[in-house]
Amino acid sequence: DFSRVLAISTTAVGDTLLSTPCFSALRRLNPEARIIALIRDRCVPMFRTNPDLDGIIPYRKGWAGFLQNLRAIRAENFDAAFVFHVSDPRPVGLAALAGIPFIAGKSLHPPFDPLFTLRTFPDYSRHTIARRLAILQRMYPDVSDWPTRLVLPQDQDDTGRVRNSWGVIGGGGRHPGPVVGFQPGASRPYKMWPEERFVDLGRRLLAAAPDLNILVLGDKSEAALGEAIADGVAAPGRIVSLCGQTRIAELPAVISGLDFLVTNDTGSLHIAIAVGTPTLSLFAATDPVSSGPYQDQDRHIVIAKPKPCGAGCVHKQCPFTPSCMTQI
Repeated sequence: DFSRVLAISTTAVGDTLLSTPCFSALRRLNPEARIIALIRDRCVPMFRTNPDLDGIIPYRKGWAGFLQNLRAIRAENFDAAFVFHVSDPRPVGLAALAGIPFIAGKSLHPPFDPLFTLRTFPDYSRHTIARRLAILQRMYPDVSDWPTRLVLPQDQDDTGRVRNSWGVIGGGGRHPGPVVGFQPGASRPYKMWPEERFVDLGRRLLAAAPDLNILVLGDKSEAALGEAIADGVAAPGRIVSLCGQTRIAELPAVISGLDFLVTNDTGSLHIAIAVGTPTLSLFAATDPVSSGPYQDQDRHIVIAKPKPCGAGCVHKQCPFTPSCMTQI
């Protein structure tokens, strides 16, 4: 039993959402413990209402952030740390330097493995959620019932306010009817379905359903992409780009207001799954068995194509434009 627990998941929104079943499991296993999550600073607003957490320490990159994080972690006097997802070994180093006596997580790089008290060796044929839960299953082999659902509570007042602020959502625009979301961006170009395919899909949808509306979602870096798709579809008033106009804390409310979402393998997919919005997700460079829908699978459609590079796929270092997503 632990009394003060640090749960570490320091990458993007989608990956942090995929750690929320582990947060739920920690709470169930240690109901009286103080559980704090170390979460990437830009993602914190989305997880402040998570019922399984007693607080969040924003993870800041860089050496100045490292020292801030170290002070914050030391102040909590944790007796255990669980490393569910990191993209670099610094968060594990923070846990070790803070003097946390028990550190559990999956193997990273051999030089850092001695920092772990307990290590797991992930089976990549299993879904990400199952791989992360395996860390806790090693410790609690007698437990058979594990939470697997994504946790993203919705404030109904906030959801209503956001829906009303974008008049097209919920039939408030000039063309009332269903609202389909497009998520054309992703963390890396190799995961993105081509812009012209989204344009073609938008034209076909609007021609087939005269009362349909489309919202293009994305962050500030994807503003030009969103506008290009909206301009390419060329249906003013029926397709609107919200790229760069929605704060991260508002994104779940926007996505919950959609009737359907067409998306790459990125954070918006996992938000939609968490809030119950049906999706069509597109995979080629990544594997839906690992990062596709894990709950409510009757609500979600997956289109997946094999990697043409096979075992030679270099993933994030892919030099090809267009990428293998053109197979779809």
